[in-house]
Amino acid sequence: MTDYKTGLLNGLQNLYFFKKELENDLKKKNSNFIHKICEIPKTEVCISAPLNIYDKDNPLSETHDINGNVTNNPFVTSLFNTFPFKDKSFVMITLHKNYKCNWTETLFNEFKNSKDSKHLKLISDLISTRFEFWCISPRLKNTFAQKKINQMIEIWSDEVLNFDSIIETDFNIFE
Repeated sequence: MTDYKTGLLNGLQNLYFFKKELENDLKKKNSNFIHKICEIPKTEVCISAPLNIYDKDNPLSETHDINGNVTNNPFVTSLFNTFPFKDKSFVMITLHKNYKCNWTETLFNEFKNSKDSKHLKLISDLISTRFEFWCISPRLKNTFAQKKINQMIEIWSDEVLNFDSIIETDFNIFE
């Protein structure tokens, strides 16, 4: 089996594990998930996706086959959302209490404490290196030069299979 296919299958198992945990949480009215939200200056970008980051300091979760045997230890998964509403944008993360993603919590704190246009660089980094599920307003898209869009697509193509906690780029679509 190719590494790519193995990665996809592991990703599906990973998502299934956290989906099951979230559904159990909702059914039993437990509170195994932490939800955090903060406001940032309005940016006409929406992101809504699961986030898997490889970080050696993150705890490992176990998935089980139908016989109850441990099958593997997938990446910790968090949910990341940002969206504009009225005159602000909101950043929300969801983390399982037992499987917190250190990187996602750090990212959230960066958004929460960002000044000036730092949030724009954070969003640029996310859409150019981490997420494939996002959208922007037509008005905002029309402010980007085609050269910038092509650069972003090239960076994303290079990083699409990189789940490492450290991805650095000088690129900022908003500049």
